[in-house]
Amino acid sequence: MVVVASLSARQAAPVPAATCHEWHECQRLALEAYARADYEVFHDLAWRTVQTGPARNAELMYLLARAQSLSGRPHDALVMLGRLAEQGFISDAATNDDFRAVRQLRQWPELEAMITTGARPAAPSAPAPAVASPTVSAPAVAVPRRIEDALRATGVVFGPAGLAYDRVSSRFVVADAGLRKLVIIDERSGHFVDLVTSASAGFYDITGLEIDPTRGDLWVVSAEPPAPGADRSPASALHKLQLVSGRPLEQITVPVDLQPCRLHDVAVTRDGGVLVLDAIGNRVFRLRSATHTLTPVATLQVQGSTSLAAAGDRIVYVAHASGVARLDTVTGGVEPLASAPDVQLGGFERIRWVRGSLVGIQRASDGGLRAVRIKIENGRAAAMEILDSGITATDHPVATVSGDEFYLLIHQADGNANDVVIRRSLVR
Repeated sequence: MVVVASLSARQAAPVPAATCHEWHECQRLALEAYARADYEVFHDLAWRTVQTGPARNAELMYLLARAQSLSGRPHDALVMLGRLAEQGFISDAATNDDFRAVRQLRQWPELEAMITTGARPAAPSAPAPAVASPTVSAPAVAVPRRIEDALRATGVVFGPAGLAYDRVSSRFVVADAGLRKLVIIDERSGHFVDLVTSASAGFYDITGLEIDPTRGDLWVVSAEPPAPGADRSPASALHKLQLVSGRPLEQITVPVDLQPCRLHDVAVTRDGGVLVLDAIGNRVFRLRSATHTLTPVATLQVQGSTSLAAAGDRIVYVAHASGVARLDTVTGGVEPLASAPDVQLGGFERIRWVRGSLVGIQRASDGGLRAVRIKIENGRAAAMEILDSGITATDHPVATVSGDEFYLLIHQADGNANDVVIRRSLVR
């Protein structure tokens, strides 16, 4: 009896999610998980397939929609099916048993009409911001440039505090700090809509955001504005949202014993670890997923910390007023990033990691702004390359990386002050 019970327990144990790197392999493993009705693993592998496969591939996106529906994410599947319908993709979601949960949603009839007719809506059904729709001009491609306009939108006003790019859907996510909301801008059409606001997500003033592309999560940090003379520390929080739909999943507030604190930036490591920067105490915290709490990793012993970037699963770089610190998250050790004599490390307002380099927005000693790449070799800043020196913005620019590309959002001062421009540079 004991032997039989033991064998039964092993047979019933869930099969762990397999790792994959090439999209055909990820697709095969996803379908194997589907065949054995392991729908959570099916979802993770389907998402990985979309991430590693051809951009905007409708068949792979449809595979992900099936996985979302079967794994208990019908609203996310509804959003994905809507995107496919907008592209003219005709699916069998109206009859396929995999989408039974989606068909129970109240929004299904509207989507079903789109799917069965192949009609493309004039505008998404999500509520649009109370500003005019932008007009978008395509980027110049006749003459190759180091940095080019990926998107230009007229009549849009943001108080940007963060930028991210979702390669799966070709959408930019922009954080509007003062209005406490996230806005989506479609790269192809230029149409923009609210993704989520503080009413549902509980945002304070948004201070930063980052995408976990492997798991399809969107991480946001927010903080109450400073209140001189207040008898308590301003509240601050880390927010987890579903990237596809903007659905709030979790809010982690800063405990009393870590106050005063102001979460100012967030980074995601390759293994899914989440790190946040406290700009008041110049500390780095780690999210403990098991307990849903923030715990200190290290106090940096610097002044004016502004941003952090994860380089792999262990090393994190933190920009501060006079330079960049290198933090080992395993040992908690902190040291200044050494540099070559001609490499300037002070004044970075936002940094990200890509292809062995730090890239970001740097304020020069004369007050001017520029986009810069710092090449890291053997733990040392070996060389500096200016990606864009012509930033003349009326407010603070924000930047991000996705794959091998660096993106920069500004409000143009040399044209219409309400022109939002997102520039793109390939980091080789």
